[in-house]
Amino acid sequence: MDLHAKTILITAFLSVGCSAPPAQDTQTSRPQSPVHVQQPTVSAPVSLVGQKDFRFSVDDFNWEIMGSELTTIGADGLVDHVSYAADMERGVYVPYWYRREHVASRDVLEALQRLLVETDFLHMEAEYVDKHIADGVKITFVLKLAGTTKQVYCSNKFPDGIQRIQRYIREKVVATIPKSAIPKRLTRAQAAEIGAAR
Repeated sequence: MDLHAKTILITAFLSVGCSAPPAQDTQTSRPQSPVHVQQPTVSAPVSLVGQKDFRFSVDDFNWEIMGSELTTIGADGLVDHVSYAADMERGVYVPYWYRREHVASRDVLEALQRLLVETDFLHMEAEYVDKHIADGVKITFVLKLAGTTKQVYCSNKFPDGIQRIQRYIREKVVATIPKSAIPKRLTRAQAAEIGAAR
């Protein structure tokens, strides 16, 4: 399917709204990332590139390292990266959050927007879950655009398109944040506020 046809399908999809967010994974307990699930709304734009209210976020949790990263990029290219880790102290997990900000180039932003179209993100299932694995890696992708929210939750099951998006965020967005962007330590309340605004 060519890019033009996908754009038409995206328009038709958004005109009837997006799917509801997936149920929370209850197979395991872990320190909760300060991210609140957004409820989908209705109405829609025609395309992704150039939309002034574009906002895309990836909440990536890895059980093995007890760490989480929340990366958000907006229509102005502003990248907000909040990393989360929990250290074991006297048998109790103690959480820490750090925030870095950076403005990505227009090329990086538009390449991401085109990638979301190429991977058909808006037509992906609401969740991809391997029910045979309780822990591991859990990632939530959220796209906000023109009053519409599309969310995809993955738990140890990652389709090719999702892997491409995840790799792009890591290699072209997060990895390019300059070392001069000194991390700022956050309180739990500050981290929760950032997650809720996602």
